[in-house]
Amino acid sequence: MNQLQIEVLLQQSWLQFQYGFINNSITLLRTLLIYEPDHIRARKILIIALIEDKQGQEALFQCALLHQSGYCDANLLLCEALAFQQEGLHSEALEVYYRYLIKRVCCG
Repeated sequence: MNQLQIEVLLQQSWLQFQYGFINNSITLLRTLLIYEPDHIRARKILIIALIEDKQGQEALFQCALLHQSGYCDANLLLCEALAFQQEGLHSEALEVYYRYLIKRVCCG
């Protein structure tokens, strides 16, 4: 998949998400990740869409894949905290939220 195709899929998925077609957005992002499994931006948008679609467990799995690849930023931690909260795992959500706050304070 070339860069233009990737960008078009990302834009289409984001537009689908913004207009409330979350399942369409998730499908486009999963398709993109089949061809580009290491695409961080696509995976982050997928995590947001999964949380919006009340799929916290799948969002946590996607967060774990990003952590496994060595990627971690404040936004990922916030998404992870939201997914834990959504799954009713409140102590885990609080722990990750504290890590999010520390990263925001230390790294901006």
